Amino acid sequence: MDILKNIRHIREIRLLTQEVMASEMGISQSAYNKIETGQTQLTQVKLKKIAEIFEVEVDTLIKFDPEVQLSPPKKSCPPNQEAFSPDLREVYEKQLKEKDKKIIILLQQVKFLQNIIDRLKTNNSD
Repeated sequence: MDILKNIRHIREIRLLTQEVMASEMGISQSAYNKIETGQTQLTQVKLKKIAEIFEVEVDTLIKFDPEVQLSPPKKSCPPNQEAFSPDLREVYEKQLKEKDKKIIILLQQVKFLQNIIDRLKTNNSD
């Protein structure tokens, strides 16, 4: 796995968005996206900053093995909302609401499917 894939994988494990990473690095989301996709060069300074945000050593980013469990971050993950800019906080809160809506829909689907299974069991036992 190459370093850019490792960075993305760890970011996703840490439940961090590109917006949060960009904010922590003091750059725009599109600038961060270009780092992660290899459209801009990953400098040592940027690499060290990413490792710092993830609370891992730079070596971990280079040699990351997705089969090995990462230590939990020391700070809250995702980062404390007070650290967000108002715009980023709004995006974060919107994503949380969307996630909650998706969970409700999934729970409804599970209940619906469970009812179908129960009816099939009842019909088969008759």
